[in-house]
Amino acid sequence: MLEEREQVVWIVDLSGKIMQLASKRILDSVYKIVANLQKYFPDMLAKLVFVNTPMLFDTIWGKITPLIDKNTLQKVVMIGDEL
Repeated sequence: MLEEREQVVWIVDLSGKIMQLASKRILDSVYKIVANLQKYFPDMLAKLVFVNTPMLFDTIWGKITPLIDKNTLQKVVMIGDEL
């Protein structure tokens, strides 16, 4: 019998948050959440979905991605403002 595992899908809506994204505190918070998920609950994160991503977010995300495990990065989905 297969063991049941709980997984989460984390959806982050970035609409109207461009100035807040630039703050170091927000960047640190996003990194700490992702780092703790990959360290303590590596199989718990099913997907991390960023929606309404502004163009500046690519630059910000680029500063965080070198610090995140490759397996975790494969679970990340970016959706621009085409919703």
